[in-house]
Amino acid sequence: MNNVKDSQVKVCAPYINDDGYIDYLIELEQTVATAERRIYEVYGCLPLGPVGNLRPPESIRSVTPEQLGAHIKKLSDHGIRFNYVLNSELLPMPITEAYRDEVLEFLQTLHDIGVRTATVTIPWLITLIHLHFPDIQVRVSIVNEISTVRESLEYEELGATGIVLDRDVNRDMALLKDIRKQFKGEIELLCNSACVFHCINVHYHGIYTSVVTNSLIKKKYDTKNASMSTPYCNFYCRRRFFENPNELIKIHWIRPEDLKQYADMGINLFKIDGRDKEPRYIKTVVKAYLLGHYDGNLFHLLQPEFCEDVKQIGHVVCDPDHATEEQLEEWTGEFLSESADWHVGIDNRDLDSFSDAFFSGKISCKGNCASCRYCEKFAKKVVIDPTWQRKIVKVMNYNLEKYYGKNL
Repeated sequence: MNNVKDSQVKVCAPYINDDGYIDYLIELEQTVATAERRIYEVYGCLPLGPVGNLRPPESIRSVTPEQLGAHIKKLSDHGIRFNYVLNSELLPMPITEAYRDEVLEFLQTLHDIGVRTATVTIPWLITLIHLHFPDIQVRVSIVNEISTVRESLEYEELGATGIVLDRDVNRDMALLKDIRKQFKGEIELLCNSACVFHCINVHYHGIYTSVVTNSLIKKKYDTKNASMSTPYCNFYCRRRFFENPNELIKIHWIRPEDLKQYADMGINLFKIDGRDKEPRYIKTVVKAYLLGHYDGNLFHLLQPEFCEDVKQIGHVVCDPDHATEEQLEEWTGEFLSESADWHVGIDNRDLDSFSDAFFSGKISCKGNCASCRYCEKFAKKVVIDPTWQRKIVKVMNYNLEKYYGKNL
């Protein structure tokens, strides 16, 4: 397989156990997709399993193997593939023969319900699938942070037919071209991650979710009744970009308008994050990327809590500097709710020229932000309510102090 000359934009949408949502994706493929753009794949998994994944089970809709199999068949009947996610960073240790056999039994169940593509993190599992289920194509997860030609070729030697590149190389066009030139299989990029650029908590967060989604490991931990059940990094990372909106521009998102330029380079699989979100929201995001155009707050495509239009950002009436502990607890609950309203955004039209410097080769992002400062020019166009900003940073600090046992 070699996709160097395949310039069709192929959208990979998140799976949600919702019949209406599945029907909507099929409708998009039938009525909106073109020869240049299509819904190529839907990815997702069961909430729990002997391998695990990177979404806590309570954050995604429950689904049985039978229900998933019915959706896989329905999608396949309309030319849309399904990719099963096995991207845990942690397995029970050591790997025993008994555990190997349990994983193989689980893989057989997946094979029986129609899984023919899987996204995998751990090299042992890549080889296991390649040897026992040669008709299941393996794509290496974004968790592996592939950012060199050497890594991509080693995974290819293991039998991988595709890779998802590190989210933080999306703007390094020279590197992308080098990998595309030498790796023979499919190359996928994540479009709408809300993770901070070069996040230092990425593996802690990945291991956290790997534990709570692995049916064999989870039972050893009391995660349900933990007093600080929200991962520490949810507050740490959010504080970084709420405190300094420059960080929101530095996140290596890809705008819907830029997909075709990547596809013309031969990198044409585009993953849409959001299998823990509501169907109504994901429909909006998937359609925007399929159409290749979006009018509104770009950040809304990263997280639903960001308002759809920057004109919706109003003045928050509160006194964050003198908040009581009761108020901070209440504000924390508001922040963690699905109906949270984040008063920060940027009009996508203000970013129409943003990617030009990267595709032209004028700038190749290497993470040297202190000397580059390119993103800061566009961050000046970010709209944020200053009172809300002080409030939300105070909420982040309040929750982080619980983890440290000391005031920041």
